[in-house]
Amino acid sequence: ATYINAFNLTNVKDLRAELLKTQDWETNYSIDKDHDLDWVKHTIYSFVRLYESGNLKTVHKESWYNACLWSLIDTIFDDLESLQVVRGEASSAATNKRKNVDRVIGSKDKIARSSVGYK
Repeated sequence: ATYINAFNLTNVKDLRAELLKTQDWETNYSIDKDHDLDWVKHTIYSFVRLYESGNLKTVHKESWYNACLWSLIDTIFDDLESLQVVRGEASSAATNKRKNVDRVIGSKDKIARSSVGYK
């Protein structure tokens, strides 16, 4: 809690100055001990960059939010080998099997390559 409070600042210039300070944990980084601190620093830095670019003022498509915002949240779990963060729509193996049970392959012949444009 003490480290994150160091970023309780009112302007981007001060945030950047705080981000540039080398921390003791960075010298001998250990993912087991220091991952959370590293995540805080990386995430705040990434949000500062998004803020400065003006991209947070614009409405974007869902894929932009997935790539630029949610990915920052997802990385908080990078130190847990047994946890895999998956975002998006997925179905279980049982659902896939049920949906494909009556599926028929349309053709076993190779499909001819269509030519588009000039060459």
